[in-house]
Amino acid sequence: MDNTQVISECTNAFKDYFVNPACHYFAYQTCDSSGKAVRVIPAVPDLDPGYHTNLSLIDVLKNS
Repeated sequence: MDNTQVISECTNAFKDYFVNPACHYFAYQTCDSSGKAVRVIPAVPDLDPGYHTNLSLIDVLKNS
């Protein structure tokens, strides 16, 4: 498999399983063992809390 195929497969997997089209294509925070999104945010330390809550993108949405 060449690099182009690897990049294509990774992109398709991300698009098909890790982003939510109903929410401006933000990535899902947490999925259960079957791959479905859940409304639970894991308790993990984070140096930039705005990153995981998408707060860093609020200004972009206001202008779109």
